[in-house]
Amino acid sequence: MRRLVALVGAVLLLAGCTQSDDTSTAPPPTPVGPALSELASCLVGTWDLDLGFVEEMFLESTRTSMRREGVDGTVSGTRFSAVQTTTFAADGTFVVQMPMSMELTVVLFGVAVPTTYDAVSTGSGTWSADAATLMTAIDSSDIEQSMVRGGEPLDVTLGPLLLLPDEPTPVVCDASTATISVITEEPNAPESLVFTRQQ
Repeated sequence: MRRLVALVGAVLLLAGCTQSDDTSTAPPPTPVGPALSELASCLVGTWDLDLGFVEEMFLESTRTSMRREGVDGTVSGTRFSAVQTTTFAADGTFVVQMPMSMELTVVLFGVAVPTTYDAVSTGSGTWSADAATLMTAIDSSDIEQSMVRGGEPLDVTLGPLLLLPDEPTPVVCDASTATISVITEEPNAPESLVFTRQQ
């Protein structure tokens, strides 16, 4: 799941690096159409994905980046929240929104530097599902974001962060949850993402 890798890559910005562009060349899926598969019928609706697990991935990536750059310091998280809401429509389109808020403290050479990052990512596109897999293609996406480090606003150039499979990915769906397998070698990444249907 390349989107998971892209999300974790956001932490490089906090360490003064930039994120590379996603160059996925997967073909767009065929719209769901009038004859929905059993899985597609189950997926139609609005789902929430709690991304609390990403906090430790951000922190560990930041620490790794600091070690690689030879920076003498430590980093700790104080607050993190992110919930992605995705609506799959029966016509094969979807919309997604993910607000994210993070506070962390980096101690550099004995000086604590608080950093805050707030963003709202949005996107839309098409999706398809056969008997066991889901795939999405994002047609448009955007992000509104701000970062403050040590009391000073910083320019940020991070792209939208959206966790959806951009290649056929195994999914199990029932009345309340949809579990999507994760294909990544990122440390601390979960083996699956559990989406909860909105009531």
